[in-house]
Amino acid sequence: MTCILAVEDEFHIRLNLQQILELGGYEALVAQDGQEGLEMALKYHPGLIISDIMMPRLDGYGLLEALRQNSRFAHTPVILLTAKADRPDQRKGMELGADDYLTKPFTPPELLAAVEARLQKQAGQQAVQEQQLNEFRDNLSRSLPHELNTPLNSIMSFTRLLLDTPEHWNPEETEDMLNCVYTSAERLHRTLQNFLLYADLEVKMSQGPSSWQRGSLALPLLALQGVAEMRVQAHDRIEDLSIDLPDVLLWMPQYYGQKIVEELVDNAAKFSTPGTPVRVWGEVENDQLWLRVQDWGRGLSPEHIQQVGAYVQFDRRIYEQQGSGLGLAIVQRIVQLLGGSIKIQSPPPAPGSSPNAETDPASTTVTVQLSCYTEPDAAPLEESP
Repeated sequence: MTCILAVEDEFHIRLNLQQILELGGYEALVAQDGQEGLEMALKYHPGLIISDIMMPRLDGYGLLEALRQNSRFAHTPVILLTAKADRPDQRKGMELGADDYLTKPFTPPELLAAVEARLQKQAGQQAVQEQQLNEFRDNLSRSLPHELNTPLNSIMSFTRLLLDTPEHWNPEETEDMLNCVYTSAERLHRTLQNFLLYADLEVKMSQGPSSWQRGSLALPLLALQGVAEMRVQAHDRIEDLSIDLPDVLLWMPQYYGQKIVEELVDNAAKFSTPGTPVRVWGEVENDQLWLRVQDWGRGLSPEHIQQVGAYVQFDRRIYEQQGSGLGLAIVQRIVQLLGGSIKIQSPPPAPGSSPNAETDPASTTVTVQLSCYTEPDAAPLEESP
């Protein structure tokens, strides 16, 4: 039985709310003002809260704001009751996180319909979240052990050979094995760093926008060109890279900018054929940067684009690619945290098409939109999310 808390300062309306809810099959709790309602919510954790707006001590807006600041009630449905039908009042409630609005007087069927609609919507959202969590666990259990064990096994095997039989290997063979050890250690380090970064970004997203001092965060976009070159070089594809970045400043930690370029370019080089273009360029309009990374690879289906997330790799059994699937998920989280957007376009290749066209319809293009500035003095002085 769902527990519902009704907060109303008028006795007869409060009693009426309790009776309607109990007749509707719910467990009903009542409070006479917002302060008492907040105390009861913290004590009983109701599944839904109905609150009047005009109340003594703490009004409905204050109650709603206090609830939304508590992570335990971040997703608890709240229905506001008011004698006013003014649009500004409704807008204020919605901005504070109200889920629905009922204007007095209302009928019992109207109240119960609103309650049922909110509870059904919440149940649907919880089902989706549970499915996503299960998929995350499944992807994590399949991909992360492989990404940790494969380079670790390589490190252990080569070092054991060098320790047990050093006299068997000439300098060139020793150097080759040490290079393999270093490459494996670098891959393992990158996997662990991405795992920790993604976890940190998830925490930041749950806490809301972060703040950084602008004065120390002016990141020249041109400084990221070297990051793109290093990632294609790691795949022996430096000749495939074409890069054209505008001279603008981004307001973000340097590491975030590096990760955006690193992950997008790495994916473009990893999942496309050597000898085909990997393009990185940017366009600026009205203090907005559109940073694009384009490759000629096997592409992503619309279904795959919708499923982009942490530890999700597409067709891994077919292609056996390396990686944890964290790259695009990390870019998504960073861009969201910075108030930008990301878009993936990957139309199917046309029959007989060539990868040489500048705007090839079969290419995959990832576009990141972020705020930028052409002059340091043009940047706002307040803190940046």
